[in-house]
Amino acid sequence: MAQRLLVETWRQGRHLGVPPPALSDSGFACYSANNEDGILLQIFDRIGTTNRVLIDIGSGVPVGANSTNLLVHWAWNGVLIDADGDGLDTARAWYAAHQLVPWLPAFIEVVVQPEAVDQLLSDHGLTGTPDLLLIDIDSVDLWVWHDLTIFKPRVVVVEYSHFWGPHRSVSVPRDWTSAADGVADPLYCSASLEAFVRVGRRKGYRLVAVNDRRFNAFFVREDEAGDLPELTPEAAFAPPAPPDGAVSWSKEGLPGQWVEID
Repeated sequence: MAQRLLVETWRQGRHLGVPPPALSDSGFACYSANNEDGILLQIFDRIGTTNRVLIDIGSGVPVGANSTNLLVHWAWNGVLIDADGDGLDTARAWYAAHQLVPWLPAFIEVVVQPEAVDQLLSDHGLTGTPDLLLIDIDSVDLWVWHDLTIFKPRVVVVEYSHFWGPHRSVSVPRDWTSAADGVADPLYCSASLEAFVRVGRRKGYRLVAVNDRRFNAFFVREDEAGDLPELTPEAAFAPPAPPDGAVSWSKEGLPGQWVEID
């Protein structure tokens, strides 16, 4: 109920000519780990929905996921993809027990490889243009989006490596492994924000927001973005600082092999 009242407030404000709040100011967490739920809600209030279909690659468990609020409270339908079978079992049980979910999402257990992402989605009957794609696999995230051609989602959310700051355009290589110098390192994954911006621009997307912890980025397809202002990487890293507990982005020379993204 509170979310619907919030959306109605936004809509009444637009009707009265009141500028909508900045996406960063509209964030809140219902199921998301940070303020992603509110940002997504305002994005789709601004650009509308077409089919309320989402694909979540690296979905994890429902509590903490960026897809759960839309599936539970806004009657979306979705496909949840993850390599962790135990996590998917937890998600299946959670959604089956949740009385508010109008229909269960589909679940796919697989390790997503960039060169196979189109075939994977085709094999499961996914075509057309979903409203939302989320990618959070802590590995070759950039390359999965780069190689995705079967459709162009209206909104894409990715997790980036904020340690590189606003200017470096780098990613782990396609043949990424989780070990850096033989030791697993959680910092050796994904790509910098600037790298995602460059790939997104070539695919026809505009960066419009980042979450309050500065590691999730929200892109909207240019032909759907309307009056949503573009966010530059510099502005995404500008003060105020992220909440306590967020890691500083000033570190350079992260472990492992990184490749430059043009």
